[in-house]
Amino acid sequence: MSTFNVYFGIGVDHILSADGLDHILFILLLGLGYSLHQWKRALGLVTAFTLAHSLTLMLATFQWIQVSAELVEFLIPVTISITALFQLVTSFRSTKTSWSFLTQYALVASFGLLHGMGFSNLLASLLNDSGDLVVSLFAFNVGIEVGQLVIVGAVLLINFLVHRLKWVPMDRWTAILAGGVFLFSLSYYF
Repeated sequence: MSTFNVYFGIGVDHILSADGLDHILFILLLGLGYSLHQWKRALGLVTAFTLAHSLTLMLATFQWIQVSAELVEFLIPVTISITALFQLVTSFRSTKTSWSFLTQYALVASFGLLHGMGFSNLLASLLNDSGDLVVSLFAFNVGIEVGQLVIVGAVLLINFLVHRLKWVPMDRWTAILAGGVFLFSLSYYF
């Protein structure tokens, strides 16, 4: 099996496994509030997140930056809590334009920088066995992006079904999930 395939699989597995629960919750939050026909906006947010975390993942993996793992592990749930609160608050507003989409991109990208540092600890230990660091790092990032796209695609599909079948109004659906993720994110601290 090629180096690309191995690290691509590790990236996908990391996102879609229970080990990636914090990441799954963050991506779920990014997809909340978007309908299926708004997939480009949701995809844009996920891609901004991926590009940012790929940058810090690369910098940390090559040891060009170093940040305390304990600090990063503390701050990742903070990003989840903030994103959940943002979704919760905006779900109650009649207009969703209170924050510009550019502001959302910037916020999501800044959180991506932090999440990338969290990935670097895992990846650095795996890359010691790799012969080609660049290919391995690229493949891992592509695998993570594919895993994230699966998650956001599932969220958009569920949002569509909830809206289409009128199980619950979309703003309430968003509030319920965002509130649940917020409460769950608090469990990281206790």
